[in-house]
Amino acid sequence: MTAQIIEKGGERKFAAIPYKQYVKMQEALEDYHALKALRGAKRDPKNQKGQPF
Repeated sequence: MTAQIIEKGGERKFAAIPYKQYVKMQEALEDYHALKALRGAKRDPKNQKGQPF
């Protein structure tokens, strides 16, 4: 990842990244949150029962 670090008062305050990298990072975070929700739903006992056809 390419980032430009922005300092204020000698401290690192911000990181600016290219927009394409930002979009990829957002998509990865959305996938992570969806996977986390799915795994939580799978662990929930009320979701353990099957449905007969």
